[in-house]
Amino acid sequence: MILITDLCYKKGSLSYYEYVNPVCEIIEDSGFEYDVIHYSELSGEIPEKYSSVIFCGTALKDNLFIEDLSLMQAVRRYNKPVIGICAGMQVVASAYGGDVRDFKKIGMSRIRFSPGDPIFSDIPDFITRSGAVAEDNSDMTGNSGSPVYEFEGYEVHSRIPDMPEDFIPLAESEVFQGACGPFGSAISPVSSGSERYPELIRHRDKPVYGILFHPEVRNVWLIRNFARLSEGGEF
Repeated sequence: MILITDLCYKKGSLSYYEYVNPVCEIIEDSGFEYDVIHYSELSGEIPEKYSSVIFCGTALKDNLFIEDLSLMQAVRRYNKPVIGICAGMQVVASAYGGDVRDFKKIGMSRIRFSPGDPIFSDIPDFITRSGAVAEDNSDMTGNSGSPVYEFEGYEVHSRIPDMPEDFIPLAESEVFQGACGPFGSAISPVSSGSERYPELIRHRDKPVYGILFHPEVRNVWLIRNFARLSEGGEF
């Protein structure tokens, strides 16, 4: 059974129907059982009866969850697959020592990845080859010379986590100098050109993932892959 964790500022908030319920529907449509628990009810421990945990996103400026140190400790102690979406990525990164910084964006991003991780084991037909190949110095995993794929992902966030030391990037996008977030502030700290930043990360040694964009909007295949792999013990 999968645990879906609600990170919204309170249980039963309106944000639940935007950020949590779609994930529940994806898991149910995939044929797996799940429970939903608000993060405040975890009491610093993730029950071992769950095969994996999904931390869902929240509304902009809904950041109370990040102050819950017991939540971060629970993530570190849990030794089964974990995936955090947007705000959930902040939880995962913070639990493993990553910092969170302001980085505002609403809209679509072109995301690139090179297959090599189990999370990409079932790529849908609409995902396109970019024509590029992975390089030895690429930020993404995958063997040098392996194909690079592209898809569009929907982002809505006011903050992002920096990648913790023990994590690796699996997918990335670019943010260009002068690009602005929804509140008019620059979303890129670069001085010229463009900066690549990770959209999907994983712990080096265990199946703990963070996703910056919202796969429940246009990329449900990633959530389905995670659920199938974790429920089948394939990680």
